[in-house]
Amino acid sequence: MEDRQGLKLEILMSVMHQTDFSIVDKTKVTGDAIIINQCNDSGYKEYALENGCLWRMISVTDRGLAKSRNLGIENATGDIILLCDDDELLAEGYSDIILNAYKEIPDADAMVFNVNRINNPMKKKYYRITKIKKAPFYRGYGSVMLTFRLSSIKKHNIKMCEKFGAGTSWGGGEDSLFEDDIRKCGLKMYEYPATIATIDYGNGSTWFKGYREEAFYNEGAFNQHKYGKNIILKYLRCIYSCYRLRKEKHLNFFQKMKWMRLGMKGMKTNIPYKEYIAHQKKA
Repeated sequence: MEDRQGLKLEILMSVMHQTDFSIVDKTKVTGDAIIINQCNDSGYKEYALENGCLWRMISVTDRGLAKSRNLGIENATGDIILLCDDDELLAEGYSDIILNAYKEIPDADAMVFNVNRINNPMKKKYYRITKIKKAPFYRGYGSVMLTFRLSSIKKHNIKMCEKFGAGTSWGGGEDSLFEDDIRKCGLKMYEYPATIATIDYGNGSTWFKGYREEAFYNEGAFNQHKYGKNIILKYLRCIYSCYRLRKEKHLNFFQKMKWMRLGMKGMKTNIPYKEYIAHQKKA
């Protein structure tokens, strides 16, 4: 949706196996949207809204959330892009909230907003934004909180890391890496204290199955990918994960560290958790 000053907001939504635009309507999208539909066919369709906005759906046979969002970024036409999942409900007036925030902070290349979370299986208190400020370099945000200027992202050729995220063997983390790249390129990212959506985890996650062995294996793999040869940062991050998840009692501290070390090794040798387990059973 375009405001009077000419800024256009476009939703980037990733879906699977859709045959029409009903999921977009259900999410309460009232403005422009680019929908990437991963299914068993390829194609393109569009739907014009009465308010002049357009919903465009690109159907592809690829799999993976990061791949879907990269394709969406490539084909988006909005000035400001809002990442959106198919299990969230956009707030009334979301377009005005976001566009007004970018008018208030004109040098922002990216901005994160609050999202209400219900039926959350991850048992953690999510960070709430309470005032306008630059996003701290150490903080990661869920992709549903994130908006960005399309021109800034394309100028620096920033993409989602397709090794991580739903539909891959390594769990989540592609959103954190995307945000890291925004910072590394010197772009300005802000926090803004407004709520733009509610996300319902009632149907479960496609990749998170609880803080068990696989979760810590993938955590170690992520740390290996992110920090590489920086052993100090890599292990400090692992220790911090153990502290942050100290109330998760399925594994003790040493078991958590063991599985994260195995995940680091797995990332180096490109052996994901399920492949590692299968190999151990054969041994």
